[in-house]
Amino acid sequence: MDLIISLAILLFSAILHEIAHGSVAEYFGDDTARAMGRITINPLVHLDLYFSFLIPIVLYMSGSPIIFGAAKPVPVNYNNLRNFRWGVFWVSIAGILTNLFLAMIFALFVRVLPLPETVQSIFILVAQINILLAVINMIPIPPIDGSKVLAALFGESAINWIMNIEMRGLAGILPFLILIYLLFFTGAFQHLMMPIIGFFFRIFGIT
Repeated sequence: MDLIISLAILLFSAILHEIAHGSVAEYFGDDTARAMGRITINPLVHLDLYFSFLIPIVLYMSGSPIIFGAAKPVPVNYNNLRNFRWGVFWVSIAGILTNLFLAMIFALFVRVLPLPETVQSIFILVAQINILLAVINMIPIPPIDGSKVLAALFGESAINWIMNIEMRGLAGILPFLILIYLLFFTGAFQHLMMPIIGFFFRIFGIT
């Protein structure tokens, strides 16, 4: 039951994360996600067999130190964006900000509403999972959002380098996905991530 609840929260949060990417892309001039029916809370159009189901379940069952899942990425044609550099920046950071906003709202509900204990526990879990999603998506390694956020700060050549990797599909990003997963087993990486996660837990009042 804990796994089912956690997966449901993870999928709900990941879907809103992806809708944020598509909505901000539309604001900057690219309506690809809208045209493909992805600006919707209907979960069926966002679910991905591997990232939404199989990978989280396998990681959980194997005792992995990190449980990672995602909705199907929304399609974005970055060439359609007004102001390419900063369009990429805001589209990429939109999902992170959405997860932090969700964490803040549900943490606030816990602090100000007289909730039943079971509901309070679920709301705390929503806040915790969204903080974890936000921090994981800050990692500046492709295809994680943080890589394009950082690249946009350096300029268009850095963005193009990241996009060339992602355009190769699984062959391009698989080595980086393996690297990210292996990093979570290293003490140095955990010491880097945990203070960031702890910072957001503290400012949102989540334990």
